[in-house]
Amino acid sequence: MAGEGADDIGLQCGGWTIEWQGGRGPITEGTTIVDGLQRSEHGLDTVHEPSGRFAETTRAPYGVVVLAEPPNSEGSGDRADLTLPVEDLELVKRVRRHVDRLVLVLVTGRPLILDSVIDHCDAIVAAWLPGSEGDGIADVLTGAAPFTGRLPRRWHEPEGSVDHPTSWKQPLWDRGHGMVT
Repeated sequence: MAGEGADDIGLQCGGWTIEWQGGRGPITEGTTIVDGLQRSEHGLDTVHEPSGRFAETTRAPYGVVVLAEPPNSEGSGDRADLTLPVEDLELVKRVRRHVDRLVLVLVTGRPLILDSVIDHCDAIVAAWLPGSEGDGIADVLTGAAPFTGRLPRRWHEPEGSVDHPTSWKQPLWDRGHGMVT
């Protein structure tokens, strides 16, 4: 498992939580996604390396990368470019080399542009901002609870910038898309 967002309640909560702009780290009580996976009844051997820099000989049947946007609210989170940072793409690629199947978990409050990572992932979970209970994300990742959420609207990707798109690509996923279990 990799990514800062996997072990940070502040990132899971986003803005408008304990403080107006939110914050990183243990801003409130609860469980992180790492906590949830480590406590899972499914006996998972969870190793969390935020940077995804595992020993070259490391191999696992599954890997999870959690990408999280910084906490924000109102205008502080506005940005015209919703593509993933280069560092996030590199993290996904690093972990991909070590696993048979890769699950990307997005901790965000909005759809992001995923064209740079989609081909590296076997599954993508839009966790949105799960708050202080990372156990819930762990439950669906391990199968302890079924995936029941569906996209409330199309997940579009723009050509050009988000605030001034020159056109819109075909949606990656239509409204109602989601895993059926």
